Amino acid sequence: MEDPSVFEVPSAEIALRRTRAAGATAVRLLLRWSSVAPDGERAPVGFDAANHADPGYRWESFDKVVLAASRGLAPIVSIDTAPAWAGANG
Repeated sequence: MEDPSVFEVPSAEIALRRTRAAGATAVRLLLRWSSVAPDGERAPVGFDAANHADPGYRWESFDKVVLAASRGLAPIVSIDTAPAWAGANG
């Protein structure tokens, strides 16, 4: 099952519950890298983009969706939308 617009909203828990009830076994979740990474045209000094545990990342919101999905569904994460600093000129 995949529906980024439903699984990212505050009612994601309800959508995931209904998805499980419909018989789905997995759900694709969209992670916009720019939504969890630091903002700006340049990465902050000392920020390690390759380290998922770097304190510059903001995982709280996405973690909630993954945890909700993992209660009965296999979460499959697709990553897109790089932050500005990670672009070709970043």
